Amino acid sequence: RARLCCHTISTFFFFKQKTAYEISACLVGSEMCIRDRYMGKNNKRSKRKMVCVPKLRKTICPRCNKHRPHKVSQYKKGKESTLSQGRRRYDNKQRGYGGQKKPVFKKKAKTTKKVTLRLECNVCKYKRHVLLGRCKTFVLGEQKKVESKY
Repeated sequence: RARLCCHTISTFFFFKQKTAYEISACLVGSEMCIRDRYMGKNNKRSKRKMVCVPKLRKTICPRCNKHRPHKVSQYKKGKESTLSQGRRRYDNKQRGYGGQKKPVFKKKAKTTKKVTLRLECNVCKYKRHVLLGRCKTFVLGEQKKVESKY
């Protein structure tokens, strides 16, 4: 018996392996493309230099299901717990001789921090967080500009 078999020939393309310099340059370029995509004039995600937020904002309350006045404050991270599993593991690993066991982050590239608003309903005291985004300076409470007389 004669059996006919079809063999498909697969072709492989071998690309030149990129150096670390070429890879880092590509990453920076792609990051710049992603960053520049949101830099339009009318876009909300464009770079903000200074943001002024009033201390009282009328917005929707999920619990009341109505628009109510909310007290606005800036969210701050609380004190880290010394009894959490990660902290206990880290402290245990650091114990004894041998210096620093885990890497310490030194390449800080960001010049701004993300600002989170903490909204508290004045009626039912329901608290929620709203991410404002990155900005150079954040001012809570409207500041009226006073023109000089001179």
